[in-house]
Amino acid sequence: MQTLLRQKEEDENFVKVENSIDNNLLQDIQIDFQCFNVLVEDINNKPPPDPVIPEWVKPRISHLVTNENIESWEDGDNILFDAQTDSGKTWFIINPLYYHCKKRKLSILFLTNRDLLKSQFVVAVEENKRQDIITIKNYQYLETLLSYGKEPKDHYDIIVADEIHYVFGDVYVNENTDLSINWLINATDSIKIMLSATSKHIREYLEVNRKQELIVYSMKRTNEYIENVCFYEDDKALMKMLLELPPDEKVMYFCGAEKAYQASNDLFDKAEFICSKHNRTYKKYSNEIIQEQIITEKKFDCQVLCTTSVLDCGVSIEDVSLKHMIVDYFDLDTLIQCLGRKRVMHQNDKITVYIKNRGKQSLKLTLNKFNGKLNKANYLVEYGGLEYVKKYGRKEKNTAVYYRSSDKEIEACLNDVVYFKLNKDVEAAENMKESGFDFKVCQELEIDYSTTSKLEDTYDAITLRDIVENLRDKKLFVEVEEENGYGKDDFIQLLLGQLFSPPKEDHGSCGMKTINSLFEDNNLDFEIKSRRERSKKSINFNKTYWIITDKKINR
Repeated sequence: MQTLLRQKEEDENFVKVENSIDNNLLQDIQIDFQCFNVLVEDINNKPPPDPVIPEWVKPRISHLVTNENIESWEDGDNILFDAQTDSGKTWFIINPLYYHCKKRKLSILFLTNRDLLKSQFVVAVEENKRQDIITIKNYQYLETLLSYGKEPKDHYDIIVADEIHYVFGDVYVNENTDLSINWLINATDSIKIMLSATSKHIREYLEVNRKQELIVYSMKRTNEYIENVCFYEDDKALMKMLLELPPDEKVMYFCGAEKAYQASNDLFDKAEFICSKHNRTYKKYSNEIIQEQIITEKKFDCQVLCTTSVLDCGVSIEDVSLKHMIVDYFDLDTLIQCLGRKRVMHQNDKITVYIKNRGKQSLKLTLNKFNGKLNKANYLVEYGGLEYVKKYGRKEKNTAVYYRSSDKEIEACLNDVVYFKLNKDVEAAENMKESGFDFKVCQELEIDYSTTSKLEDTYDAITLRDIVENLRDKKLFVEVEEENGYGKDDFIQLLLGQLFSPPKEDHGSCGMKTINSLFEDNNLDFEIKSRRERSKKSINFNKTYWIITDKKINR
């Protein structure tokens, strides 16, 4: 047994085995060996060795950070792991770091930025029985306490700030992220471990703006799992591609809530939609079953998952069927984080990446928006809070500015985290305007720009004919029994949304005769027929449904 636990021999033996078996079996071998390690751990009360990893897998944190490193850390230290996604962060926390703390009776606070990420980590902690040492909270919980002048009631010896780039990534929708980073900086009686795959901004902010010393562990990046990069500008060409995908190839489509929801409707039964539970407008449409499946199974059943940035950090999707990743975000850190949701399962597990390009006009509008906010923040920096209020008033909405009352005066104050991000976004937009958004993305991903393609060279814009063709011969029941099923009303809403801009909301009088007339007016050789389900095995037995068929032409 001791021989089996010697890491050097494990690595050498595994490489020998790897070269003689099919790559598709490697993941199962790795998992089986880790199960054996957990058994040994329970018997000897010792931490297991690092997981057995084949040579094609990305480098792991546990290979970079040794037990000697962990033991050298002291209270007040700021540790930064600049580690690519899928580099074993979770394994490192619940194994080497956990055992280090258990031996010394130390506590760990693990901070996350997304509910889904928190839920996945909770599952990992509970499955491995690590609750005695590790407490899991969201940054937003911490910020709520701090905004009321309160502190967490418990002291934690080690604070793990996962996805620390959140501090800048969410500044335009959450004005309190500065509270989290300030609390971390001031936690001098704890060891702070910050994790990120996009750490450039947080590192510069801490070292340059806040004069903090960092102990940095950096890992070499790899993009070998990206097979192709394709840029697009026309959303309708993208929808045409999605309709024509082979049914056994899955897609993750990252974009804003409104666009994601509309895309899930346009793709009908191919797609599902999820967003944050805090999105007041669209949370009622979010598919909770899919979210729960992602947490527990690390995959999703639908072919196309249309999602917001609720999934942009930490969440793992372990599915070889996931072949396509689409990202429609300007922020490069968010873009990189979205692509990192895919976990590589074997050496030939590759993806095609589609990225929404930004033309010069779009970049100009984005730059003007950022400059508008930055110029006002600069006025505050130059002339002070009282003069700012005199010039702009206290109702001016700018996430870089907040207000504080003292006696009879109201003074504007600078949120330096937002101010830092605004400067970086202006700088990025100006660079993109010069070189092109697509070229800048390739630089960040370390992709040869000459190898990329343009989606519009392969697909034209989606048409109403494409959409109706996709629904041909599908039963559209008047009453839908299945949760998240599709029926007659869904089809009518989809059809009117394509024919009218803005789409008509009142479709109560839009019956079969009206739709068949619309088909004829738009030169579509289809017709709607009404039938009744005759199969007794169906839950819709004896119910009426619509079906789209080819129109019979009288000759």
